[in-house]
Amino acid sequence: MEFSVFAASAGDHTLSVRFGNGSLDAAGTRSPASHVLTVNGVGAGAVHYPFTGWDNWQKVDVTVGLHEGWNTLRLSKGDYYAELDSIEVA
Repeated sequence: MEFSVFAASAGDHTLSVRFGNGSLDAAGTRSPASHVLTVNGVGAGAVHYPFTGWDNWQKVDVTVGLHEGWNTLRLSKGDYYAELDSIEVA
């Protein structure tokens, strides 16, 4: 998933992702999920989602460095699956 965000000033901002994660591994064990985070084409780490169940929505915050003006953020599949409900940058 790729999206553009406008930052009024350069620096660290908070990316908040609302998610549900009901992932199970091959043995049926509850498993954390993740997305690889890219900001303006540069790797910026990962977003990790603990197991919550599919109907239990939680929020995770990640600090991202943004340029002043428009920025492109991308979340690419990492481990297992998380269902995303909303994304907010502040």
